[in-house]
Amino acid sequence: KTTKILLRRIEPGEVKVGGTKLVTLTKAFYMGVFEVTQEQYKLVTGKEPSSCKGNMRPVEMVSWNDIRGDSGTYDWPNVKIVDSASFIGILQTKTGLNIDLPTESQWEYACRAGTTSLYNNGGSNDYDLKMLGRYSDNRSDSRGGYGEHTTVGSYTPNVWGLYDMHGNITEWCLDWYGDLNGNPITDWIGASSGSSRVARGGDWGSRIRSEKMLNSSGRSFGVSSSRTNGWGFRLSRTIEE
Repeated sequence: KTTKILLRRIEPGEVKVGGTKLVTLTKAFYMGVFEVTQEQYKLVTGKEPSSCKGNMRPVEMVSWNDIRGDSGTYDWPNVKIVDSASFIGILQTKTGLNIDLPTESQWEYACRAGTTSLYNNGGSNDYDLKMLGRYSDNRSDSRGGYGEHTTVGSYTPNVWGLYDMHGNITEWCLDWYGDLNGNPITDWIGASSGSSRVARGGDWGSRIRSEKMLNSSGRSFGVSSSRTNGWGFRLSRTIEE
């Protein structure tokens, strides 16, 4: 959670993104087991941007631009490369690997781990969510030792071994935010342009009864330059085979 970044291999399959758009993923990929922590971010960039400090807590107050480079220049999906001075740019140089943010399709597919329920343990009620992640209504449960977002991996993982896909921090994805209309599609990478980027998962300030963000299909969006308390990311790597 500090000096090593763990990723788990996810095999190809299908997912209804947002519960609406059927996407077939034809390539296996790796997904971060945990959200990127503050110590990991510091070791890569030398920076400590988070408002709520803790080495093994997720880094937050980072924009899409901080993670990949200015969205107007490094305009995914039209431009696949990243800024060499960004977090991912530095990490790619150090590792020689095509590490990046996940697409929205990859994120939801990995979160669901084969489930079709509201939450990725197969359940849909308050108790199910309290087992899976930090959100507004369970900030006093002492898991991980903090009362806002907390130590990554403090709650139960899904069956693919991924932690904190519900709550803790909202996670940036690669895609431009857009509607989910249209026919089924293969290896969807989102719209070709937009004004905001997709974010997923909800965070420690999300409320179960008033927000859908905490659901497996819940979607949010943010301007790529915005730095928000409670917004961070996890990493992904598509396998080109």
